[in-house]
Amino acid sequence: MKAFIISIIFCIAGIKSFAQNQNALVIGIDTYKPLGSIKPSASGRVDFRNLDGCRNDALAVKSLIQSFYAFKPQNVDTLFNRKATRASILAKFATLLNKSNAGDVAFIYYAGHGSQQRNSLTKEKDSLDESIVPADTYTAGVGDIRDKELAKIFNAFIDKGVKLTVILDCCHSGSMSRGLYDKPKSRYIATNYFDAKDDSNPQAPEDRKEGTFLIISAAQDDEPAEEAVDENKKPHGAFTISLLEAIKQQSVNASALNLFRSIGVILKSKGKSQEPVIGGDVERQNQTLFGIERGKLADKILIPVGSVDGTTVQLQGGFAEGLYKGHQLKGTNDTTLVLEVEKVDGIDQATAKLIKGSIKKVKVGQLFEISNWVSSGAPLLKVYVPQSVFTADQVDQLAKLSVKLKNTESVKYVDDFEKTDPDILAYFVDNKLYANIDRKALEEIKPDLKSLEKISANKSIFLNLPASKDLTDKLKQVFSVNKSIVIVNNANDANYILYGTVNAEGQPSYGLINAQASSKDSLASMPLQTRNYAVTDKTAENYDDVATNIYDLAKSLAKVKVWLTLASPVDDNNVFPFHLEFINNKTKEVVGTSAVKIGDVISLRLVADSNFATLPSVPQKYVYIFTIDKYGEMQLAYPNPRAGSVENKYPSDNTRTIYDMLTFKIKEPVGIDNFYVLASDTPIPGYAVLFNQKGTRGAGGKLPDPKLHPLINLLSLGNEDSIGATRGVGFETPSTWNLLKAPLKSSH
Repeated sequence: MKAFIISIIFCIAGIKSFAQNQNALVIGIDTYKPLGSIKPSASGRVDFRNLDGCRNDALAVKSLIQSFYAFKPQNVDTLFNRKATRASILAKFATLLNKSNAGDVAFIYYAGHGSQQRNSLTKEKDSLDESIVPADTYTAGVGDIRDKELAKIFNAFIDKGVKLTVILDCCHSGSMSRGLYDKPKSRYIATNYFDAKDDSNPQAPEDRKEGTFLIISAAQDDEPAEEAVDENKKPHGAFTISLLEAIKQQSVNASALNLFRSIGVILKSKGKSQEPVIGGDVERQNQTLFGIERGKLADKILIPVGSVDGTTVQLQGGFAEGLYKGHQLKGTNDTTLVLEVEKVDGIDQATAKLIKGSIKKVKVGQLFEISNWVSSGAPLLKVYVPQSVFTADQVDQLAKLSVKLKNTESVKYVDDFEKTDPDILAYFVDNKLYANIDRKALEEIKPDLKSLEKISANKSIFLNLPASKDLTDKLKQVFSVNKSIVIVNNANDANYILYGTVNAEGQPSYGLINAQASSKDSLASMPLQTRNYAVTDKTAENYDDVATNIYDLAKSLAKVKVWLTLASPVDDNNVFPFHLEFINNKTKEVVGTSAVKIGDVISLRLVADSNFATLPSVPQKYVYIFTIDKYGEMQLAYPNPRAGSVENKYPSDNTRTIYDMLTFKIKEPVGIDNFYVLASDTPIPGYAVLFNQKGTRGAGGKLPDPKLHPLINLLSLGNEDSIGATRGVGFETPSTWNLLKAPLKSSH
């Protein structure tokens, strides 16, 4: 039953009161090693690895659905670590099913190991069922919870008329990651050989047509679902981090499919190659995440008070809700009360002080909502520069080895990752050479032509040329001036990695490559691989030129990434209920996920959301449309630079729901173009300059005075003269702007 995938759904927002119960079960398991002197059964599973971020994921999800979706705390059940035994998980599934009625929302989240279990009676050719792994897997006779069992359970929810959404942030593959130096933990544990002897063949719930089941998984069947560290240095699943960020970016009325696309873009921007998968009826995918009717969700984050001590207020919300120091929150039932966050203490905890109103009115359990927007001040881009022990002369000798390898007739040498993936990635750690072969094995080899020829027989290979210590020292010096771009010590934490090859003259040449480079991402929103710059004469001036050029590449990548992941303020009073649609002028059809072709004529529309007619009024906003290419160049598309902010106010009236904004022809180069709409309650002065930025040096080479407009700092994000780059701090704006995004993929 390989097609069966387990999924998720979260949602962001407060939920207006209506007759629909919302129940959730959240599971996170980090602890798998046997306790004490317990010896695992040889007939079951013999290899156990603990994880780091699963409980954090579960806590973040629990906090998020309560703050964003108003799930009642008493309706959110949890299982963490040792308590998540096979029996307990199955019992909690049954409890969730029993208390859910037709029309209710049920939500299941699981973060932990995935695997496979032997089943001699299955129809699978390999006699293995895919599974999630309980914490007591080391116990003799304890099986995993297999896909066939899960299918029966989930089908029972569908039969009952419950809207069920599930996520599994785990994987069923033990494959290694793609990429250089990359060895993050994956959420996979070796096969359980305890025989399930189950000949059942239930229908896959994602194939059913009732339209009540949605399923998203963290990775393809043959890919690892990896762990990563978030901007607060907390371990999580890479998929769940991206999911949480995507939720904060999207309107609560966004379709599950649009959210899914956003998750994929964010994963790629973080240097991860895993591809999430969505399943379920097409109608269900186009509904909101929980399948709740549009218009019944309010765009606000509701955070309850946990305790009050003097003028200090402890909030039951933290990193999971996107809280940062400087965020202000107003009382939902008493707007005279205003809190300001002083410190974010954890995933679901923050400390605030009262800055307006009477502390006597602040009560435990009282709800507050965010009333301003604050940037995190976290690094925009993380780059890994391997520690070097090589002199310039030693690098020259390795460059000669690379040339010989490239010129060897029996060797297929690959150093253009845009075109194809090499079967073997060879790289140095200190002075030792390692090879990642077919993502299955990592072995040390001798750095000589004979050894490299031997392992690359009938395979393609890339040898990552190390940089000299002179160059790596210069890189660290050059990068140190920008506080929004950091060099990290661990490749697993990086978005991009320094790579080395040889140019046509055989000289060492260096650039940046996606941390998990794969040719399948060649049309992604961020470059898979940048150009490279040669070390030509090993002088201090030459090293400075190469380092500066690589730094410029990093600045461009940071600018692209920050806009891909930027989220609008969440405020119920800050509405702009529109989305973007691309129309193929020849077919007159909406462009979906498939790529458009060179020469196609495309129209961009601003289209009202389905809840537009239900809103009492929609205030006009000034609309600016722009693109940012994968090299960080920002270009204004609308309005006309000479027209001024006169005719760019939308909606023009409260009855019109479609606006044709611009028409263009698809030209080279192919790839993904990201279109953005910034809607502001006030006109932005100098927009013709602000939205036409060449690279990262800002508008006209100088950052306009932020006093001219509250969004000037926002529009400088990623530039070398921005507040984040020069001071390494965040900034705040009023919650009076909205950001819409839409990617358009083109190909030949």
